[in-house]
Amino acid sequence: MTCGNNSNLDLYFTYNNLCIPCNNSIANCFRCYNSSVCKLCNAGYFLNNAKCTTCGSVIRNCFLCINNQICLACDSGTYLNGSTCTDCSKTISNCVNCVFANTVLTCTLCSMQSYPNGSNQCTPCLSVLSNCQRCSNNSTCTLCAPTYYLFNSACAKCEIANCITCSNSNTCTMCIDGYYLSGANCNSCNIISNCMTCYNSSVCSLCATRYYVSSGQCL
Repeated sequence: MTCGNNSNLDLYFTYNNLCIPCNNSIANCFRCYNSSVCKLCNAGYFLNNAKCTTCGSVIRNCFLCINNQICLACDSGTYLNGSTCTDCSKTISNCVNCVFANTVLTCTLCSMQSYPNGSNQCTPCLSVLSNCQRCSNNSTCTLCAPTYYLFNSACAKCEIANCITCSNSNTCTMCIDGYYLSGANCNSCNIISNCMTCYNSSVCSLCATRYYVSSGQCL
């Protein structure tokens, strides 16, 4: 019995007059001699004693390899350095993805806390913009640290009492523990007797020691 045509005969093996795909018997095997001996593994695996072993299990961050010593392609965030994979960030600080070609390593994506500075480097946002966690360049912040809000591409301090985050100088969006958001401001949970944290002025979520929450109150 013959399985397939001349170009894909070894994609199968015969068993009880049936054509069985190689990977049904040998995990991650693409072409095989029989049900127990693999000839060629799927991408990301290599032949190891007639079976298929994942490249990444023997070469860290390797996606495609010839054997347990020679890597051909690396996972995202790393680059091929000789026959092994090196983290982009080890060579270019704050770089999360890079390409190595013609002996030149180029960063293609910086971390969210940094930006590409035009010199194949990633500059941390905090080094050029105070209290900025994410930015698109050295003058435009896109996300501020807690207790700060975006104002004219920079970060301004939330001046609303007991507020953690705010959308502008007059509007709080999250209060510190022990306070709840009421409109655009923060009010104390002590409006509910023996309450430590609350959802609003009538529903407590955590009571003081020796008290428990019951129907939004502390008993």
